[in-house]
Amino acid sequence: MPTPDRLRAWLVANELGSAEMPISDALLRDARELREAIHRAGTAVAADDVPDPADEACSTAGPPVRRWPSSPSTPWRRSARTTRTARATA
Repeated sequence: MPTPDRLRAWLVANELGSAEMPISDALLRDARELREAIHRAGTAVAADDVPDPADEACSTAGPPVRRWPSSPSTPWRRSARTTRTARATA
């Protein structure tokens, strides 16, 4: 994710945002940090190792994933993909 536009495009493609969604420097930085934590954790698991607890904390910290509303009157809601994943892992 080299630019805010690339992050926005990824979010839109994965139904997690809209083309109008503002992407701050902080959001771009957090997305990069999460991407790297997921990569390190996946690499550890693939090598039959245990992921670093800091990487696990990075991937589970913060509020639930929310979709960017398609209009100002659309309320925030849990992503259907996140809800399905939560049910499957419960």
